[in-house]
Amino acid sequence: MGFWLNSEILIDGKIVLRSVNDVKIKRSVFALVDTAVVKLPLTAFMRLANNKLEQVQLKEKFKVGQTITIKLGYNGEYIQEFVGFISRLNFKTPLEIECEDWTYPLKSISITKSCGKTTVKDILQYLSLQCNFKLSSDIPDITIVNFIANNKTCLWVLQELKDKYGLTIYFNQDNTIYCGLAYTKNISKSVKLVNGHNVIKADDLKWQNAEDVKLQVKAISMQRSGTKIEATIGDKSGEIRTLYFYDVTDIKQLQTLAETEIKRYKYSGYRGTINCFLKPYSEPGYAADLTDPLFRDRGGIYFTESTEVEFGMNGGRRKLSIGIKLDA
Repeated sequence: MGFWLNSEILIDGKIVLRSVNDVKIKRSVFALVDTAVVKLPLTAFMRLANNKLEQVQLKEKFKVGQTITIKLGYNGEYIQEFVGFISRLNFKTPLEIECEDWTYPLKSISITKSCGKTTVKDILQYLSLQCNFKLSSDIPDITIVNFIANNKTCLWVLQELKDKYGLTIYFNQDNTIYCGLAYTKNISKSVKLVNGHNVIKADDLKWQNAEDVKLQVKAISMQRSGTKIEATIGDKSGEIRTLYFYDVTDIKQLQTLAETEIKRYKYSGYRGTINCFLKPYSEPGYAADLTDPLFRDRGGIYFTESTEVEFGMNGGRRKLSIGIKLDA
């Protein structure tokens, strides 16, 4: 049975395009904003109500701020790969449409709010009412002291939480936000990957043993009083990685942040990228259940940190970047 590629681009729920030059989608649990770039011909034929075809200029059919849904697949079966908004139009050949996920409208919604002591979840619940997004059910209980947002955009607030407190923040396609520590999230979905079957190339995977990774993490939290608290874990003789946070007053919370960073690098298993077909579907936050027929003892379940999808005249590919080994 042969396979042919198909695409469906929906703009504002009205315009459907079934032919594209190229699509690139980048998503990651470590990037606040997921992006997509769609390249189209400058002109196309549109079927009218009387079944006649009319040639149209595609650049006149799109506007910044319109919603966009990208579906890709094989043999008439589509998988939704991206939902977001048009953020920029580049008038060149081919026409280039830059897109951002659910974070795009948060750039234009500003808030003013201050709290002496609160939690990450309380802040997100407040933002969700202003911005109409949903919260993940497994956001951890993280305390924040002296939270201040004076006429700041909601996107600025999320970036502030991410940068100052070392949190992982990202949106799912259904407009649900996760905010917490990357590897404490409940993982409910997985994909089975077999090297040489649905994995096209796994040469970029490198095996490592946990005992060979010498790493020491120093987490420092700067306080508003000018003082600081510090937590250090890991190998005393290892490479030192220093993380800076602000207003994290609980030493146990600071240790947890340092331990999360250690787990990201120190484990026995693979690291690197896997090149696959569009199917089976996977996205950041999925568990990647990897089997290697040549090295059966090196199979395992890994955390998918990011994905890159490329679709066009050269075919359709999904690249997965894997992180820690979940079944260690």
